[in-house]
Amino acid sequence: MMLIRHVHRVAASQAARVASGDATAAQACAAVIRHGTSLAVTAHYFGADDIADAIAAVTDREAARLNPAWCDAEPSAVAAGEPA
Repeated sequence: MMLIRHVHRVAASQAARVASGDATAAQACAAVIRHGTSLAVTAHYFGADDIADAIAAVTDREAARLNPAWCDAEPSAVAAGEPA
């Protein structure tokens, strides 16, 4: 799935920014969530709910990998049952 790979690429890019000191873990996490949410909402709009759910799950996982403290802050969109 091309959209899921895009979320992985954004996360990898943000991880590199964190490693180089150009961004904090929280900033990188927010960027991944922004991109992933945008893609998931677009997929949902076009009726691809299964793809939207998959994108939301990958977004949650990548955001948690970049910033583990984010997991403790609030429930993820997938866990809360909300469309991302």
